[in-house]
Amino acid sequence: MQPSGRITAIDLSEQLLTGLEAKIRQFGIDNVDVHRMDGAHTDFRRGYFHHVVCSLGLHRFPDLSQAFREWHRVLRPHGRLACASFRMEAFQPQLGMLAQRLASIGHKVEIPWRQTSDIPMLESIIIESGYSDVTFQEAQLGYHLPSPEQWWEVIENSPLQVWLQPLSFADRSQLRTGHLAEVAEIQGDKGLWLSVPVLLVLARKR
Repeated sequence: MQPSGRITAIDLSEQLLTGLEAKIRQFGIDNVDVHRMDGAHTDFRRGYFHHVVCSLGLHRFPDLSQAFREWHRVLRPHGRLACASFRMEAFQPQLGMLAQRLASIGHKVEIPWRQTSDIPMLESIIIESGYSDVTFQEAQLGYHLPSPEQWWEVIENSPLQVWLQPLSFADRSQLRTGHLAEVAEIQGDKGLWLSVPVLLVLARKR
């Protein structure tokens, strides 16, 4: 039996949406609508959705307050909000090793989700945006990678790719070789452990 509800997926990335549409066709899903749209400034009418979900994307919004207010606007009364954000410890120690290596060649970087892993700050913004029943939970979504090369794929296909953009091809190649060599030293019998602690946030529209 097919579900009776519908899901609307939005993002600004054409590449991500194209991949999502391919998955939808692959699995024969017929209740998902896909739109290219800014999540903090949507085209939906007020009170349109029963639920709003943001999965590991909070750090992409330059104005978190605007995003939470917009989601509050499109939620129905007593609608539910669910978000997930990386914790500061995510992808460690590999991430710290990469940051140190970048710093050694004159590129200081900041962890993208530093702000959105701050529970008191998030709670304050969410409550001020009109939500109640705000709760936080932590979960570990980590897994083992077969080799250090898969860790580099994570970097190139995640928000961490911005760390590599200022580098020349030669500098990036040299960075990759040196970084993967040091990461290989911490690989265990089961592979390279990728720690992915996340913060789960639930709230309700007042």
